[in-house]
Parts: sequence; structure tokens; C-alpha cells
Amino acid sequence: MYQFYGAEGRIKYEKKRQHILSSYTNFVEIDLLRQGNSMITLNQNIERDYCILVSPSNQRPQAHLYAFNIQDMIPVFTLPLRPEDSEIILDLQSILHQVYDQGRYDLIIDYQQKIIPA
Repeated sequence: MYQFYGAEGRIKYEKKRQHILSSYTNFVEIDLLRQGNSMITLNQNIERDYCILVSPSNQRPQAHLYAFNIQDMIPVFTLPLRPEDSEIILDLQSILHQVYDQGRYDLIIDYQQKIIPA
């Protein structure tokens, strides 16, 4: 995030994030940052590469944290909606596989090259 938006971008995001978390808005944050500090503050002491924070407005200050490493499957989670709406189970791993297969990324990505940032 820093390399694209700089410290000012992160400060603006943190301010907006805090505004949302103190409102009646449901909040989902998917942290796929490869470098820099994680945005998620819940259970910061866990060992993980990535995580998903799901904060339904009607359950705050409680939230659900789904931590995973790069070699793990992305966890399936419930997407919070309005109380009168049926819940949606979101399977990002399945979506990622579909996008990868349909985009034919295996033909354009050289997997022998070092990943940036390493």
C-alpha cells in the first residue's frame, strides 16, 4: 500500500476505516499486503501471511479474523449483509481459480522468475 499511495494514502485509509468501524456499516478487509505493516489490528501476534477481517456492524466490537498463509486455501467466510437479507458464503479461492483458469495466466506468467517483492 505504501509504495502505491505513500504514507498519506495509508493515513487517509485508516481514517476512513475508523469512520466505517464506528458506524452501522458492515466491514470486510482483505489483507494481501506482501510488505509493510498489516492494516488489521485484531490478534496481531498470529503467524500468518494474509488475513481477512469480517466485522458485522451488529456484532461490534467483536469481529471474525481468518488468517492464512500463502500455501493455504483462502478461507471461506460469510459476507455480512442487512439482517433481513440471506447470508452469502464467499469462497474467494474458488473465484480465484476461475479467474486464473479463464484468464489463462499460466500462459503469460513466468513462474521461474523471482516474485516481487521477494
